[in-house]
Amino acid sequence: NGSGKSTLLHIINRFYEDYQGQVCFGETEGKDISTVQFYDNVIMLQQEVLILNDTIRNNVLLYRNIDEIEITDTIKRVGLEKVFVHENERCIDNGNNMSGGEKQKIAAARALLRHPNILLLDESFSAMDPVTRIEIEGILLEAANMVIAISHDHSQKNLERYDEVIYMDSGQVVAKGAYEELIKSGISI
Repeated sequence: NGSGKSTLLHIINRFYEDYQGQVCFGETEGKDISTVQFYDNVIMLQQEVLILNDTIRNNVLLYRNIDEIEITDTIKRVGLEKVFVHENERCIDNGNNMSGGEKQKIAAARALLRHPNILLLDESFSAMDPVTRIEIEGILLEAANMVIAISHDHSQKNLERYDEVIYMDSGQVVAKGAYEELIKSGISI
């Protein structure tokens, strides 16, 4: 806690643009990419999910027209079948009639249906049990070209799935590399 992980993710996602240094996407500084183009390609999922006072269906689709086969497949992949059976049921008071895990599954479905190039995860599945969290994170890892995840899950099984792990402490990058490399170098994660 307090190491600067979420702040770093917010800088990458352009929540803050007053920082020193550069955040580049390929050869292009993030600030130089149009807002529309940036957010057409980058999706951020956070712990807290905005749930609209509308139907479950509209909360998943966000009013977009999407092929029913793709919707059905996505709903199954993220484990929302039991909730989506009631797709015309209304979500009320930011989803107070839903569990935290159900809301986070809706966020995962939204992301999958948008086909992101870059996906930013900030403790996005903290309300889920460990098995479901690892399963859904794996589905998202396969779906996006790049996934940047912030996690307090330091399990070997989770960290080995990433090409690079960045270990931070007090706002500083302490070490980075593949999980196995960090362990062999004596970094205690």
